[in-house]
Amino acid sequence: MRVWLAGEPSLDELLADEIMGPVVASAGMSREQLRLHLTEVARRLGANQSRSGRGGDSARRIAVG
Repeated sequence: MRVWLAGEPSLDELLADEIMGPVVASAGMSREQLRLHLTEVARRLGANQSRSGRGGDSARRIAVG
């Protein structure tokens, strides 16, 4: 496992970790299915922020991948 000295690991790094195989399997999905679910959640959150009129610097930024 990689040691992060600064910042946060990327989604790719998290999904590549050896523990993630059993973790996502216990949820009944694959790593790719988890990635797709997280991408969909990020898309929906972004869409909700757009509809609520939040924009500019006050909006949260969501990064997947």
